[in-house]
Amino acid sequence: LRPRSLGDQVSTSLEAAVMATAVGKGQWHENAQFCSRCGSKTSPKNHGASRKCTNEECGRTVFPRVDPAAIVLVTSGDYCLLGRQSRWVEGR
Repeated sequence: LRPRSLGDQVSTSLEAAVMATAVGKGQWHENAQFCSRCGSKTSPKNHGASRKCTNEECGRTVFPRVDPAAIVLVTSGDYCLLGRQSRWVEGR
């Protein structure tokens, strides 16, 4: 799933939050199919909220990483500061 291709179909901040959560969890499940400790397969547990190693000797439970984020708007009067990465293509 390519979330950027769906961006114009999202009309509310709630839809955007749900989409971002779903895409993030889907990518995490895709990338956490094997235990980082012993290399055995993992299986989803707790309705997809965690994954557990299938090796009974290991039994490690892993959870998706949660990264805090702050979104701010820098203003001065009627102006706001916009920034972009120099490596992004023009118009992005």
